[in-house]
Amino acid sequence: MTPIESALLGIIQGATEFLPVSSSGHLRLAEHYMGFTGSSTLFDLYLHMATLVAVLLFFYKPVLKVLKGLAWPVLRNTEQADESREGLRLAGLILLSAIPSGIVGVLWGNRLENLSDSVVFVGVNMVINGFILLSIPLSRKRRRRPLNWKTVLVVGFAQCLGILRGISRSGSTITAGLHAGLSPEDAGTFSFLLFVPTVVGAFLLELLKSKGSPEPFLILATGFVAALVTGLVALQVVMSLLKHGRLYWFGLYTLLLGTLVIILGG
Repeated sequence: MTPIESALLGIIQGATEFLPVSSSGHLRLAEHYMGFTGSSTLFDLYLHMATLVAVLLFFYKPVLKVLKGLAWPVLRNTEQADESREGLRLAGLILLSAIPSGIVGVLWGNRLENLSDSVVFVGVNMVINGFILLSIPLSRKRRRRPLNWKTVLVVGFAQCLGILRGISRSGSTITAGLHAGLSPEDAGTFSFLLFVPTVVGAFLLELLKSKGSPEPFLILATGFVAALVTGLVALQVVMSLLKHGRLYWFGLYTLLLGTLVIILGG
């Protein structure tokens, strides 16, 4: 792998991880139609680590709030007690929301991954993803609700759909949040905060399987930086489109792409 190829993979990862188009689905299509054979496990881990850092940087304020919440035993008798208590509540909601997809991933993750070997299956999922996103305008009539255990569980169950290649994790969770009554800002922010424990769990599992990488440090670093920068840009794009009620535009893209994949077949 050359530095240019490494940077290209980083750009693809950073963009499709956050744009609601399914990074895993695009990777499967690239493998099938373009002969892309993938990369080493450790290289993939570096790219996922870069997108994780992008989320932590972009949402640093709520992340700091969660960290203060985790420090509640230390801060509860200080002037920061109220903020710490709110952060602890947010951390609990994130953990609660992560439970459904964690259970599904452990119990049926391998079976679902095997189904995803079929590009037609991926195409069908992309069509489903398109309809999910195209339903976003319907959520505008919903009464806005705060983050609570009911709304975050809706988001958590929606994240289970993201295990399927072709269905975007961010797209399904943001859409579910909007339909549950969350504001666009809350839906987007919570979706990407939920990304943190999800990717950390996947990262640790893959790290245990990793036995090293044939790529030198330059290749790993190039991919990391490319994914980080592209991820930050993608997050800005998603949150801006979400704020202006235009995130559903990506639904047209995945609907058309999925239909084309189904027509072309395997």
